[in-house]
Amino acid sequence: MTASVQSRLKRQGRFSPDFSDGNMHFFAQEYSKALGRTITFQDIPVEPWRDELLKRGLPVHLVNHLAALGDLHRVGRFDRTGDH
Repeated sequence: MTASVQSRLKRQGRFSPDFSDGNMHFFAQEYSKALGRTITFQDIPVEPWRDELLKRGLPVHLVNHLAALGDLHRVGRFDRTGDH
């Protein structure tokens, strides 16, 4: 996470990004600045992403785990406030 993103979150009293509020384009811009290349955000359903991972030979248990984490992030289950 870039310093400007961390600073913005701290001002808002948050210590992790809120991915559920539609600001992923902001984070893509921040990563673009930090990396010196264009990063874009594209919201895709989990299933096509999961299917592509399986086609690339990743183990089923790993793909299922990553898909579950993606779903949980999407609904804000990992959003936390606090300084720990």
